[in-house]
Amino acid sequence: MRKVITNLSIAFIASIIPIGVLVYGYTVRMKEITYDFERKIITPAKDVKMKNIKYNSYYFAGQLGERIYLGNYTASRHVLEVSTSLADTQSKTISVDKMYFKPKGNYNLYVDNNRFYMLNGLERSILSGDNNSWVARKDKIFVPYFTQSIPLSNSSVVYRINSAKTGYNSLRKESLLGRIDNETALKKQIDGVFCTDGKLEYNKHLGIFTYMYYYRNQVLLLDTNLNVIGKIKTIDPIDTAKFQVSKINANKASTFSSTRLLVNARCSTWNNYLFIQSKLIGKHEDENSFKTSIVIDVYDIPRSIYLYSFYLPDLNFDPIRQFKVMDGCIITLSGNFIVKYTIKLPPMRS
Repeated sequence: MRKVITNLSIAFIASIIPIGVLVYGYTVRMKEITYDFERKIITPAKDVKMKNIKYNSYYFAGQLGERIYLGNYTASRHVLEVSTSLADTQSKTISVDKMYFKPKGNYNLYVDNNRFYMLNGLERSILSGDNNSWVARKDKIFVPYFTQSIPLSNSSVVYRINSAKTGYNSLRKESLLGRIDNETALKKQIDGVFCTDGKLEYNKHLGIFTYMYYYRNQVLLLDTNLNVIGKIKTIDPIDTAKFQVSKINANKASTFSSTRLLVNARCSTWNNYLFIQSKLIGKHEDENSFKTSIVIDVYDIPRSIYLYSFYLPDLNFDPIRQFKVMDGCIITLSGNFIVKYTIKLPPMRS
């Protein structure tokens, strides 16, 4: 059990590194290196709206119709409901029985299909309820230690876990019908934890999962039984993770022993599209624009091809920390603001 928890802690640390402070070593190298690829830049943003939501601890939890739901890292039972027009907000408080609410770790909120889920991988705890009452109850399915999770329903959840067999990141589906493990989908290049770190997303339109690697130019496409059904190669040339890892104690905990090159930072999937925030500057791109904006590369999921790219500027000098693509717009979180970019994308070829 001690080994499992130690490995889980390593995986958890790995999972939050790419979305925290930008790597200093990369920032220095970016001034010196232009990578050998070229983007097709478009300008899809047509209008920008902003709303002050007072705190920078909010994150995207989900969307239902014309409502966006934000969770809060510092207040796990607090929910902020925002209209997609950004015209109004409503605060909600989740009610939880104390016997089910675990004190350690953090609960992350996920909202989908008129239900909400509170997910805590360190405590192996999932609570859920409907978003009319906002009353959370313990789910019946088995919950492993996990570093990422996406509920498909209150009886079926997909996890990224730290494998007890290998110690590496792997994928698991738990449901009332049983368990499905895929320990080979995430391919080890260095250590099996940091090198396989990435972001798991679910595309409801296509009924598939995407797994974007942070440190290499690849995205996995998986069905709901965790079979790999395709791969997307991102346009940059970094196909191998660029860092070194060292063991630091008798429990075989690991840490980075060199600077690491972050390739893909964030992603969002909508309709047939996958939107990826890249951290690599291509040929003929302006360095100042790259540093004061985020660049998003867009891919056609069914055809597994690159389409085009665009820039979203950081507003109020606050970097964009999260983005979510919705019908006709991109919503971002930046400092204390939620920002809506109305966009018009080129028609997708059949």
